[in-house]
Amino acid sequence: MKIKQLTIALMALGLSGAAVAGSFTPPAEPAPQPKWFVGGHALYGETGHDNSEYAVNTSSPFTMYTAKRNDDWGFKVWAGYDTGENTSYWVDWFRFYNGGKVSSTGTFAVGGIVPYRYQTLSGGGAGVGTFTSVAGSQSSDVDLVTLQMAHTFKNNNGTNVRVHAGLQALILCDDMNYDGVDNTGTVSATDHTEYNAGGVVAGVDLEHMFHDSFSIFSRNQVGLVYGSRETDFDRVGGQAGANSVMIQKKYSVVPTVNAEFGAAYSMEMASSCDVRFEAGVRGTAAIDAVRHFGLNSTTGPTNGQRSTWTEASIFFGGQVSIGA
Repeated sequence: MKIKQLTIALMALGLSGAAVAGSFTPPAEPAPQPKWFVGGHALYGETGHDNSEYAVNTSSPFTMYTAKRNDDWGFKVWAGYDTGENTSYWVDWFRFYNGGKVSSTGTFAVGGIVPYRYQTLSGGGAGVGTFTSVAGSQSSDVDLVTLQMAHTFKNNNGTNVRVHAGLQALILCDDMNYDGVDNTGTVSATDHTEYNAGGVVAGVDLEHMFHDSFSIFSRNQVGLVYGSRETDFDRVGGQAGANSVMIQKKYSVVPTVNAEFGAAYSMEMASSCDVRFEAGVRGTAAIDAVRHFGLNSTTGPTNGQRSTWTEASIFFGGQVSIGA
């Protein structure tokens, strides 16, 4: 009898436990918290384009003179809104200026050094003259603005994938300057390109979290812009003392590419405030965005020689997020 009562009691206890377990509700996840965020990177590196040769020494030894680029500072800043439900919106502004100069001096025989890009500055092939000095410089001034929307897919393995797309605007100014002294005096020229365009951009970002604070990331995007490219060639001086200006305006499509690789460290400063520090390397390219005049020693400036503008730099900075 006692065993029967004990059995009934244990069965009742098991049923009541099962009922309690079946009715258990796990704690609800915290409600999504929208946040505003603002951030920025300081950039240090170089910008410019290929095809930056400005003179060639045709006598032995053969020497090509190229307008080299110096490292300089730039920046990228952004601001946006995170809904707290893996969707965000932001606008960012990338800005960089860079210039460089290289020169050669000495006395060269006629035809010994040919101003690669201003062969006509001294009045044609026959008037190249005896250059006692020749110098070239290159500078690039660029602004790139994007307005984007993104959605983040979070995985259990700690790798998050963010897909984003939006609009972008590109303003690029590039100058090639040439200065020389020949048997007729001072010769100088400016080969200027200005490209203003707008278009679309899209990309995929990856971030792997090692724990709550440290992560590595890769941000990648490509785009297309369409706009006007104005190129002008201005010559002052020369054998005949003549000046010349040549201006051309065309519309074109330019592909853009951007990539960033870096590491980040995040801290929660308060219940509604997060701080994130970042550092890494980055690069940008605007393919065939620059177009300088090609030069012919007899006919003078001609339209040609497309060049790809590039940027390569290191960056460091961060972001602050505040609850909305």
